[in-house]
Amino acid sequence: MQRRAVLTLLPAALAGCAMPEAPEAPEAPEARGGQAPDAGRADVAARIVELERDILALSGAEGIAPEDAARAARIAVTYPLELRARYGVTDPPLVHNTKVNLGFRDRGLCWHWADDLQARLAQEGQNKALTRFYLDTTWDGEDMLLQSRAMDETGYVQPTKHQLREVRGENSVYHNNCIQTWHVKPNGEAENVEVS
Repeated sequence: MQRRAVLTLLPAALAGCAMPEAPEAPEAPEARGGQAPDAGRADVAARIVELERDILALSGAEGIAPEDAARAARIAVTYPLELRARYGVTDPPLVHNTKVNLGFRDRGLCWHWADDLQARLAQEGQNKALTRFYLDTTWDGEDMLLQSRAMDETGYVQPTKHQLREVRGENSVYHNNCIQTWHVKPNGEAENVEVS
């Protein structure tokens, strides 16, 4: 059994040794105000400009707005640097993936990068558009109530159910735009519930 384990891990170890040394992970984003690290800042800026240009070229004359292309390019180039620090990546990909699969690191597999980058790109919604929101939280598997509330660019905030009933009365069901409550059950199911 031990021989099989050694023979299984040997190619990974050799491949990891053959890889070039990984670049130093950047300092935590909070320490630098969300900016890319100083080393290579010009390279990062050049990559952002190049990606922005490529996005605009793909979208055509009537496609994506230049400010949206700039935002997407900035996030697509700089956010992976923040993820590298958050995931604790200090090794070549094969070695880091092995650490994740063996439980020495929590995150850093390909799908983690894709999910986290997609969530980051979706964070900044556009005016009058459907937006997917994400909540960073630790769920302990117990019943949990979440409330979703929106605020528009004028500062209008969705009212509570109590505030809405004060204005429209008890039997108003037409435009029920009050804050919504979601019950997350221990099995992971979520349902819309009313909290009075």
